[in-house]
Amino acid sequence: MNFKLLLSTIITGVLLTCNVSAATASYKSKALIQSKCSSNKAMQLKSVVISAPWADDMEPSPLPKHWQKHKAKLNIVVYYNGIELRIPEGDTYFTYKGKVAIGFHGTYNPPRDMS
Repeated sequence: MNFKLLLSTIITGVLLTCNVSAATASYKSKALIQSKCSSNKAMQLKSVVISAPWADDMEPSPLPKHWQKHKAKLNIVVYYNGIELRIPEGDTYFTYKGKVAIGFHGTYNPPRDMS
């Protein structure tokens, strides 16, 4: 898996993101990092590295204590081990104790462990 190095600058609430390499990280055919230069509104949120306590196809209802499921109303920017990740507007993501849950290799829907 290759990771894309991104340069970001926040100018009056607008996030400008540009690639400086050509690789994209992905999980189950879902791109984790944007692959093109764009200027759009984004919200930066705090994140926590944690995996969901359920299997991919077995999301419990209700979710375990402290877990919440969300749909991004704006593009969301979070950091995973110092790497900027973007959750596109409209994507589903989870929070744990109020922070965006990011799993192994930047997974977020759901956040997965190494297996």
